[in-house]
Amino acid sequence: MEWTYCSDHQPKKDGRYIVTIKFDDRLTIVSDLYFRMDIYDEFDTDRNEHRPGWLSWSDEYGFSLYYDESKVIAWIPYPKPAEER
Repeated sequence: MEWTYCSDHQPKKDGRYIVTIKFDDRLTIVSDLYFRMDIYDEFDTDRNEHRPGWLSWSDEYGFSLYYDESKVIAWIPYPKPAEER
């Protein structure tokens, strides 16, 4: 699997992805982030619109904390689990 850079394009469907993010001038891998074709951020009055975006999941809070597009550098699809031998 090869990384797809967000500057080339975002995922074409909702789902789980492994992403590289830029945080404090460092690159790091987030192993379980969700991409949604339509998120709605009612907390940001300047961007009160439906748009695609990246979300994290918490068992306590559900979907929350979206990652700004400028922080997500690249993504790859979440792999399927290995099969038993």
